[in-house]
Amino acid sequence: MKFGIVPINLREFTNPEFVIPFVQRAEALGYESVWTAEHVIIPKSYTSVYPYNPSGKVPFAVDADIIDPLVALTFIASATTRLRLGTGVNILPQTNPLYLAKWASSLDHLSRGRFSVSVLAGCAKNLKRLACLLPSVGNERMNICKRSKPCGVGRRLITKASSCAGRGF
Repeated sequence: MKFGIVPINLREFTNPEFVIPFVQRAEALGYESVWTAEHVIIPKSYTSVYPYNPSGKVPFAVDADIIDPLVALTFIASATTRLRLGTGVNILPQTNPLYLAKWASSLDHLSRGRFSVSVLAGCAKNLKRLACLLPSVGNERMNICKRSKPCGVGRRLITKASSCAGRGF
């Protein structure tokens, strides 16, 4: 059985003096991975149901400190050697797929193949997730989503030379 820690980029984990010793200790204890969450902002009030908490709301304060997932994982990668690094989700409609592909492949390269990225391809009112995993360098176990235009752009950018000229994302 493998154990991971999630989320590693909010609340106390935004403090560099806390997170680095924490992840180094987790690595020494044999934890397999650390994972992030992505929330650019959390509205003070919302009607969408957060499906992973019985209350239907996110399990942290709406004003909680949140570090960008890829920035947090790059910082953690620089202080660890074995921990797998993953995004619980990156919200694709908020990011140009070309930039996300570049950032993800850069992080995977700098971490020596320890990074996996997952992408949310839509923001439905009820936060229904379309699981869409872009393959990271050297990680052939990843599934590739074929159901959304932005995700298709990202898949093409990572898996083969392709032009997306004139099609947008």
